[in-house]
Amino acid sequence: MVFPLFDFFKPIMLYPEEFKIYSLFYLFILLLSIVIMVYYGTETYKRAYKNMIYYKIANMDTLITLGSLSAMFMAIFFSILYQY
Repeated sequence: MVFPLFDFFKPIMLYPEEFKIYSLFYLFILLLSIVIMVYYGTETYKRAYKNMIYYKIANMDTLITLGSLSAMFMAIFFSILYQY
């Protein structure tokens, strides 16, 4: 399997002082998005969990939960991958 090499992040990470700003900015964005997901998405996540576990059905809450959590985990993964 061949994976593409993404070089568009490399110029940002070449300079140490810019690397610190880059890391702090993305850490702030990550923390802000986690707070927003927890604050506004808690009820949706609870309803999706209840529907999947107790009633064995999938509805729009399940779709929203899967989409938002998979996007968050992918963003965290790629942030860690490109940071080092």
